[in-house]
Amino acid sequence: MLLLSLFFLLGVAALRVTAAVGTNLAALSALLAAPGQFGLLLRDRHARRNLALGHATVNILRQRSGHSGLVALASPAGFVVRGGASPAMVADAASEALARLRAGERTLAVDPRSAAALLATDMGLAAAVVAVLLLTDTSGLAAAIAGLALVALVGPRLSSVLQRHLTTDAHLGSLAIRGIQIEAPSGIRGLLTLVMLGPVLVQTSDVQTAAPVDRPTPPMRETIAVENFTVR
Repeated sequence: MLLLSLFFLLGVAALRVTAAVGTNLAALSALLAAPGQFGLLLRDRHARRNLALGHATVNILRQRSGHSGLVALASPAGFVVRGGASPAMVADAASEALARLRAGERTLAVDPRSAAALLATDMGLAAAVVAVLLLTDTSGLAAAIAGLALVALVGPRLSSVLQRHLTTDAHLGSLAIRGIQIEAPSGIRGLLTLVMLGPVLVQTSDVQTAAPVDRPTPPMRETIAVENFTVR
């Protein structure tokens, strides 16, 4: 009975993460990439900065279009927006996101649907509850449901904390947007995006500037040319 309760707790926690992230193809690809994405974010500050900018871009796109199925995945060289936004939309939103983050609006860097953060927090909490049940020799469906309620209540809040302090870095420093292009799907995860508008890759790099760019200033947006797209 204890083993059944433990599997129930972990399984429902996983389903809750899936429901929070979304059930479209872009969300599924983000969930598949979440473990590797989380490991990358822990060790690479460039990726954390890019994810902050990616989250801010996706949040702005959602506010403008109401499209909740957009996700952002980061790498040390930039980030990818999946879910069907056009390159022109991504370029404009990324430009605004960069300006607003530099102006100090760092709450934009937190995405309530971040697959990596939600998976890490919910599964971590579920594992902690499982450990407590095992150590206290507690069994039964009621105990598993109580643990699941704890995961559901604490998980989203802990996810935001995790993003602010661990998986994103909204202090962008000299980060600049270098280019935008349609990314060609590749690998198993890439196959999931074939039926959607191609994932949009936003390339970034660090540019040393004389004046600090993280000081709160009125947002100033730079225009990003997106007339000529290339497929990577």
